[in-house]
Amino acid sequence: MSPDKAYRSSEISDWLTCRQKHYWSWTKGWRLRQEGVALILGRAVHAGLAARYTNSGPAARAAMKVFGSVQKDTLQEKRLLDLAMAEATALAMLEGYPGAYDIQEQEEHWKPIYVEVPWEVEIG
Repeated sequence: MSPDKAYRSSEISDWLTCRQKHYWSWTKGWRLRQEGVALILGRAVHAGLAARYTNSGPAARAAMKVFGSVQKDTLQEKRLLDLAMAEATALAMLEGYPGAYDIQEQEEHWKPIYVEVPWEVEIG
């Protein structure tokens, strides 16, 4: 790892966990064939929140689009069940989000400027 490069937290985690995994993932660019269910869930919730805050459509529709992009015809039954559970979880999270954080009241006082903007902090 070079001190002159900006690193993502996942890259640092891979380096600390397994140098070989870091090499194959970050140097060679190899990726797993299947994305983890937790990552799909996270992408779906983030897509739903982004849709909500940019007024680009219903949050649930944006989340379902993420789940719809997963190729399901080659998945084992356990993974299909995990995806179905993640889908239900994402929809419940998006439905409960406004009430959990008093969003209705807050939206009267502020509006988001950006949604999911990457940023970097130089260390050292």
